[in-house]
Amino acid sequence: MNLADNPALYYIFCVVALLVAFLIVRRVASCLIKSVVMIVVAAALAFIYFNYIKVYDEGEKKPEIIQKVDREVQKHIHHSSSQKK
Repeated sequence: MNLADNPALYYIFCVVALLVAFLIVRRVASCLIKSVVMIVVAAALAFIYFNYIKVYDEGEKKPEIIQKVDREVQKHIHHSSSQKK
């Protein structure tokens, strides 16, 4: 039996295929969104740890990425405070 011979079977097949595709995308997207959220949370916690919690010994420097973020934050703070005056 050919799907082209019976339009009802063709439409049922299309609906089932769309339903399966929707369920697969929903599962994958849900997992992907959870992964992205967890990566953002981990990055925020690492930033807070290295910037505010960790005590650096004499001569020990902050990681380069933390130093860059600190400089950018200071620029924005300085820029916004100079605009208010």
